[in-house]
Amino acid sequence: MADTPRIETHVINSGHEIGGAGEPGTPGIAPALVNAVYDATGIRVRKLPLKKSLEEVSTLNL
Repeated sequence: MADTPRIETHVINSGHEIGGAGEPGTPGIAPALVNAVYDATGIRVRKLPLKKSLEEVSTLNL
C-alpha cells in the first residue's frame, strides 16, 4: 500500500438518488488480498468470493 499512488475520487451530483459513493475504493482490495494469499501460501486464487475459493483449496490436502 505504501507504493500505491495517490487516488483522487470525485463525487459528482447527477441529480439521481444518492447512493454508491463508497464503492470507488473497493476494486483494488480483491487483487491486493489474493496477492497476499499467494505470498503466504504459494496458491494463486483466481475466483471470487475469496472465502469459497479458500474452502476449495483447503480440501486439496496440500
